[in-house]
Amino acid sequence: MKSTGDFYNVPEGTGDFYNVPAENNFIYRLGEECRSASEDTYGKNTTATVEEVARAFHKNPETIRAGLKQGRFPWGYAIETSDDRWSYIINRRRFEETEGIVLS
Repeated sequence: MKSTGDFYNVPEGTGDFYNVPAENNFIYRLGEECRSASEDTYGKNTTATVEEVARAFHKNPETIRAGLKQGRFPWGYAIETSDDRWSYIINRRRFEETEGIVLS
């Protein structure tokens, strides 16, 4: 990979995306300069928070967290990072397309 300022160029290869270590917080599309994994090509945030989704559903955030842990939602998931610690990933675009709700 060759650094070009805040972005990286990834050599041509097979597949659509390469994930790199979390400490870099980048995802690369082959042959393109890409931004942080939390932004799409238009600069819009591609992840949503549990709190945003809870507000949209008029539910308690713990309800959303429970559903993510149980794998109930097609637009997000939960990862157990250590004993009693969880990380929640919600794909904003998939949420908006699936639920028909645009998050602000």
